[in-house]
Amino acid sequence: MGSLRLDRHALSAAALCALVLLAACLFASGPVSGSAVSAGPRASVGADADALFPADGASIALGRELAERHWGGAACDGSVDVAWTVLEPGTNATASWRNPTDAWNNADENFDCRIDFNARADFDWEKLCTVMAHEIGHLLGRQHVADAADLMAPLYSDPLAACATTPDPARPVAAGAPVVEVEPSLDDEVAAVAAAPKPS
Repeated sequence: MGSLRLDRHALSAAALCALVLLAACLFASGPVSGSAVSAGPRASVGADADALFPADGASIALGRELAERHWGGAACDGSVDVAWTVLEPGTNATASWRNPTDAWNNADENFDCRIDFNARADFDWEKLCTVMAHEIGHLLGRQHVADAADLMAPLYSDPLAACATTPDPARPVAAGAPVVEVEPSLDDEVAAVAAAPKPS
């Protein structure tokens, strides 16, 4: 009888230890991390993209603004670090973040958000802007999709319409590009004459 009671106590103690360990594993786990990659064919600009489009420059800032307009809001409470990094060949950029509970289904809680553009890849403005929108999409919880024409396709193919129609703020119009001259309206001419200094 004494040995049976000892076995029950041992069994109870073992079960309690197992429950304590399980609880520790479930409740002591820290934030989860997420990351996603954009890859695909590249457009050539004939120079180092990180020099043409500095991380703190106007092109990156406008690309981010267009991305946020596309998605209807900012990722990570607007706190996203952007940098140029040497990444694997075939990679355009990566997005990485941390989250207290889930890598994909709790995007409003993402923090430590970062987008790294590949310093080895070639970018033109339209591609840079589109890849920025793709990576911001990941930070907002969007995963890759199978539709090759979708912004969230894993391979870059065509620029986002807003990126294609918005000029790069840091680049002058290319030499030889057609220049559109706009004639002033009659109202503008009348206003200019009225504002001109009068001879005394």
